[in-house]
Amino acid sequence: MSSHYERGQHRGEERGRDYEKNRDSFRGRDGFRGRDRGFGDRDASNKRPRDDSVGSDRIGKFSRGRGRGRGGRGGRGGFKRMEKPEKPEFFDSPVTRPDNLVKKGETERNDEVVKLCANYFKVSSMNPVAMKMYSVDFEPPMFNPKFCKILVNNLKDELGVHVFDDKNSIYLLNEPSQSSFRTALRDGSEFTLRFTFRRKIEYNEATYFQIMNLVIRKSLQDMNLELIGRNYFDPKASMTIHGAKLQIWPGFATAIRQFEKSLLLCCDFTHKVIREETVLSILKDCQQASRDDREYQMMAKKRIVGMTVISAYNNKNYRIDDIDFRKSPQDTFEINGKTKSFVEYFSERYNIKIRDYRQPMLISKPKARDRRGGRNLAVSLIPELSSPVGVTDEMRNDFGKMRDLADKTRMTPQQRVERLFNFNKRLKSDGAQSLDSNQLSVDDRLVEFDGRKLPEQKIIFGRTDAGDVKVVDLKRSENIGEWTSNLKDVVMFKAMSVERWIFMFPQSLEKQSEAFLEKFMKAGGKLGMQISKPKKVLLPNDRPDAYVDKIQTYLERDCGFLLIVVPNIRAERYRMIKQTSLNSRFKPTPTQVITLKVMDSKAGLSVATNVAIQVNCKLGGIPWSIDIPISGLLTIGFSITNDTQDKKLAYGAMVASMNPGKSNGTFFSCVNMHSKGSNCSDYFGVNIIKMIMRYKNTYQALPERVIIYRDGVGEGQIQYVVGQELNDVNSKLDMIYSKCGSKPQVAFIIINKRINTRIFSKQRDSYDNPLPGTVVDDVITLPERYDFYLISQSVKQGTVAPTSYNIIYDTSCLKPKEMQLLSYKLCHLYYNWSGTTRVPSVVQYAQKLAFLFGQHLHLNESTTFEKMDNHRQLYFL
Repeated sequence: MSSHYERGQHRGEERGRDYEKNRDSFRGRDGFRGRDRGFGDRDASNKRPRDDSVGSDRIGKFSRGRGRGRGGRGGRGGFKRMEKPEKPEFFDSPVTRPDNLVKKGETERNDEVVKLCANYFKVSSMNPVAMKMYSVDFEPPMFNPKFCKILVNNLKDELGVHVFDDKNSIYLLNEPSQSSFRTALRDGSEFTLRFTFRRKIEYNEATYFQIMNLVIRKSLQDMNLELIGRNYFDPKASMTIHGAKLQIWPGFATAIRQFEKSLLLCCDFTHKVIREETVLSILKDCQQASRDDREYQMMAKKRIVGMTVISAYNNKNYRIDDIDFRKSPQDTFEINGKTKSFVEYFSERYNIKIRDYRQPMLISKPKARDRRGGRNLAVSLIPELSSPVGVTDEMRNDFGKMRDLADKTRMTPQQRVERLFNFNKRLKSDGAQSLDSNQLSVDDRLVEFDGRKLPEQKIIFGRTDAGDVKVVDLKRSENIGEWTSNLKDVVMFKAMSVERWIFMFPQSLEKQSEAFLEKFMKAGGKLGMQISKPKKVLLPNDRPDAYVDKIQTYLERDCGFLLIVVPNIRAERYRMIKQTSLNSRFKPTPTQVITLKVMDSKAGLSVATNVAIQVNCKLGGIPWSIDIPISGLLTIGFSITNDTQDKKLAYGAMVASMNPGKSNGTFFSCVNMHSKGSNCSDYFGVNIIKMIMRYKNTYQALPERVIIYRDGVGEGQIQYVVGQELNDVNSKLDMIYSKCGSKPQVAFIIINKRINTRIFSKQRDSYDNPLPGTVVDDVITLPERYDFYLISQSVKQGTVAPTSYNIIYDTSCLKPKEMQLLSYKLCHLYYNWSGTTRVPSVVQYAQKLAFLFGQHLHLNESTTFEKMDNHRQLYFL
């Protein structure tokens, strides 16, 4: 049998069985954070947006932090000449900070300055000296990082002070006495390690940061933390949720980097959720629920393929690519010249007795990273020894379990800071050996700095019959960052009429539906909408085909809108309703779906008000506005969501807001399907043209300023965005504006929510969340970038999370403070939540649109939706 295990798994130290067999990791997709006015649009309870809601702590895998932005030079407006960074060799990517930018946001006399600190500690090298980089070759080849580390550590006396990356690179202070050494593992397997000099690493270059990060990770190992995935976790501090059969391990995400004024160590907290079940138990559930082997295998693959599991014997994560039902643990493979079965191997190697000899084998194919490391063969896994990673959809929909999970993981700012100090003390005691041997010093205090508080905004509503315009000054509002309580006595900024519409509901819910209809028409009327009586359509049952048949019937007629009642949340029914109404061969028609639970809640009039606001938006209305004194403005947001049915696909959505804040403001959107992991430049520039031409057709002029907010960019994709998408946008703009004689003023901004930075307001020894509108553009920002952090929302629980803004291109002629203020203003214009959002509204809309396609519609193209956008702006809300 071709090697189903990495060679390193065949040799080396025996782990014993002091581990938990069942491990899981919850990615923290805001399942317990609340939602906006709907999952889809079924739940109109006016809660926070899924991606922007309460500051509960993220669980599971963290992103790598902020990207290293690259690209064109910035704008010229208001900038002064700056000095080049003293040590540009610190930066492992080209500088994108404009040459003429002195400060990213200079403090002026009338600015409100706030005292802040962040989850960073200053780091310094007590004796910064150059190190020598060597490559390490193992003979015979060894690919298991654990055993590579053991073999290198066997030579610590010969090598002296060293830092090993657990793969094939080692950094030494001194040249080794010889080029090769012979050593062995405990089982007697002998290896030759050959060292080849590569180059000298100076203290002032980026590779030195990698060495420092390796030193910190070695200190975390010395703290008896367990490496799972990319982060270290503490099993001794585990917490248990008995009712959900979950165990939570707290962990740490750390990184050292050069920031504006010094080297800083960022530390944030993560959690690994361990589920008390194995893949074997899932297979048995599938077997019991199926009628024959064929159905069993199809059901098992549907539930398991694509799943990430963690193995009980080495705490390593694997993605399941297939299930081989022809193989079992009794199958054999070659190892060290001998033939062994999996049963024998695990008994001898790990002292683990496999109980089920007939279970199939899980297949995990090597990732690109594995292939680069030399592992090209698939790995076979035992279901009995593999536990799923990630919380199930059933758990996500269980409010009680998610609340219990949030209670265990959420931290107030004060609690988070206290844990940071405890981590610091533990690092400098238990992890001191690695720090001292490499002469690395970590400060005791969190880094402190000044931030600025942007002015609170005024929310503008519509004109009443008496001619008065209602304005809510958030500076005087009782609730920070939201205006929900003001919706009961206002007229919307731009209220629409609802005519020729259908109210559809099952006959069994007739009483509740009639009661809600009365509340809906009353609430809409108070908000300024003109709502005619609907055509009521009673359904004989609540099966999906019953809805589809009636929707098709009435779309053949002149129908302008559908309000549809469903008894509960069923993804298939919701998908069919949306696909039928929005992808109709007659006329795509917006729909509003509402569940019985929401419709029949105690907050009946409040729910009806939220539904009326959604309906108004889908018909082209504007609930509220804000003063944005920029004419000819086009703001664009882009986001990506993976397809839940086909893991190889994803949807990229782009939403434009034209003249935001103005009474004639409109929207336009595009969405395209593409392969997961592929980039979207083929559509990006084309869709930008569509946005600009729609603006021209609407206002008989081209936009003067175009501000693009790009979400969904990982660390390794920034170079692509700069080199491909940005260039594509500029070439398309040149083409369109060539006849006008001048290009528009443009800014291209990468935003990132998945960051480890946390910012706290400080009053003596007390720590709290900063207020909405807090901006940080110094100390913890990057010297090679034009970037800033913005806290745009308030949270009632946990720690608020800032958003990173990286301006990779800027000819907008907006000063840094004006760019920050514009971004903050746009966070007030997401109409599915009467409060500020964590990202500008156009990005939140793009997330909503991509989510609709990736989670529900799964359609290949969107031309019919673009046709509908002529008069139905936010149909996806």
